[in-house]
Amino acid sequence: MLRSWAKAAVGKHSDLVRPLWRLAYPWIYAFQKNGRYAGEEYVGGRAEAFTTIFRENRWRSEESVSGPGSNRAATNMLQRVLDQVFARTAARSILDAPCGDLNWMRHITLPPETKYIGGDIVPDLVEELRARFEAEDRRFVMLDIVSEPLPAADLWLCRHVLMHLSNEEVRQVLENFARSEIRYLLVDNHSFIRNNADIRSGGWRHLNLRRAPFNLPKPLARYPNSNPPSAPDDLYLWEQGQIRAALNRS
Repeated sequence: MLRSWAKAAVGKHSDLVRPLWRLAYPWIYAFQKNGRYAGEEYVGGRAEAFTTIFRENRWRSEESVSGPGSNRAATNMLQRVLDQVFARTAARSILDAPCGDLNWMRHITLPPETKYIGGDIVPDLVEELRARFEAEDRRFVMLDIVSEPLPAADLWLCRHVLMHLSNEEVRQVLENFARSEIRYLLVDNHSFIRNNADIRSGGWRHLNLRRAPFNLPKPLARYPNSNPPSAPDDLYLWEQGQIRAALNRS
């Protein structure tokens, strides 16, 4: 009961607690033993791994098959964040990939006349989304963000997936973005990480795109993307030219 009370209290005052948690967490993380899951069981490739995770709810959320990071309580800051991003970029179309089960995004109010494209690699999930949520200004596509051309959009929201891909696949995602007709990338990042461990697709670890082997530059802006007691996580906004220049240097 005490733990539930503490989580509720933090949720109510997350904007005040978050900066203190950001300072404290690197010390906590240094003593954690379970900061990485290699995903060695996922031997059939990305599509098979994420389809298995979806069908078996392997991230163990009672609210969302996309995992606890897609729960409403974990995303209560994102309406404000996206309002700020749209105001800064003047974007009028957004690619949300992977979109997952739309647990939180369906509650977001986008600017008027904004076109939304949701993309995911899991066929059953995309079919379900099409049946439930497709509309004139909202469509859903099958999409492997590592290897397939990205739909044209002004802004790409790429949240909570790179941490589940191998380092080589993360680089391919960045190269895919650099070739696309998308100007801005909004992607989650863990700034407290100093060394990026590698995993198999479907595994998990925290990821810092500003560290080797990616070495991305300082973002245009950063926005909160998690609440304590989850690990401090921010959404970083980069322009395509920044990503392309960083890839050319490495």
